[in-house]
Amino acid sequence: MDPQYYKILIFSLWILLPILPAFILYKFLPGNVIAVKGPFKGLKVDMAGAFAGYFLLFIGCFLLVERMIFEKPDRYEVWTVKAMVYDENGFPLSKRKNKPDVSITPPADIDNGIFEFHIPVEVNSNYYNFPSISFTAFSSRDAADLRTSDIDIKYLLSPDVKKGDKNGYWNYDYAGKILTYDSAVRLVKVIAPDEENSKNILVVDSFSTPNQ
Repeated sequence: MDPQYYKILIFSLWILLPILPAFILYKFLPGNVIAVKGPFKGLKVDMAGAFAGYFLLFIGCFLLVERMIFEKPDRYEVWTVKAMVYDENGFPLSKRKNKPDVSITPPADIDNGIFEFHIPVEVNSNYYNFPSISFTAFSSRDAADLRTSDIDIKYLLSPDVKKGDKNGYWNYDYAGKILTYDSAVRLVKVIAPDEENSKNILVVDSFSTPNQ
């Protein structure tokens, strides 16, 4: 149930339910048995009989109902974040072999390609501020450095969303508080500067000229 509807329901019950005991008090209680006199929140109260009994019952529930209706909701919810992470050849990252590193606080691990951790998520007016995530590791074949691809990093760095909206490959389960990356995260090799520059060189008869 939506919290706002829940509060309205509680408030309605607080008003309506005491009518039954008030009727019983009015029916069976002599008019002078219960009396209520004195100041209450700046007002002078002077009543007796069934209405006085109703008033005492009504005020007796005030503190409990006030806490339920007007308490501030928690700003944080604990969510589970899930993803599957692979190396450049499509093999699940191994904690021992690939030594994956996750840039996130608190730190989390990847084992057999499975990435899962629990983290508090700040909620502000139905806007969820999730953590940014990025992955690095070593290749299974030649120990080359691997990083998150440009396609995945775009969504992994900003999973924030307003409740009900969609953001990239992220799947938001608000009831179960589970955030799942629905696309496999495949890391790519880090290209060294000299390798990058060599791509723009055309070799002709032992002479190297810039490739236009």
